[in-house]
Amino acid sequence: MSAQPKPVSGPFDSSLTKVLDVTGMQADTFTYPEDILDPEVFYGSIVSGVGANPADRLRLFRERRSIGIHFSRFTEGRPYSLASRLRELGYLGEIHALGEVHEELVHHMIRVGFTHFHLDRNPVGIHPSILRPFSFAYQQTARGVGDVIHRAN
Repeated sequence: MSAQPKPVSGPFDSSLTKVLDVTGMQADTFTYPEDILDPEVFYGSIVSGVGANPADRLRLFRERRSIGIHFSRFTEGRPYSLASRLRELGYLGEIHALGEVHEELVHHMIRVGFTHFHLDRNPVGIHPSILRPFSFAYQQTARGVGDVIHRAN
């Protein structure tokens, strides 16, 4: 079995797409994803018996500088799991959110380890109140931050 994922159909970038980073502003520099993971293909191949367990398959991508994870729809949860698992396995590179990415969910994406967000709905940036809607969280984040994620001033 190859480490290469199947290509995901459709363009992820258009002339309107802006790549934002964890600050909510347009990224000055970034590495375009070397691989794009589609959760439907990734998890579907495991369920159908084609691949090893998810952690073993994700370890194949740990040395990449940049990985894209595709959101096929707004309500998709599996991309969050993929990003979180990559971070748990020690992946230190960039993780790009591609596809149906909406600014109001970027806060949650950052918490599981995404670093870049390809948005075509907001070319200027994301307001800080959307990036940091809460001053306290119980869960550990992919960035290793504990209970307090942001203190309100």
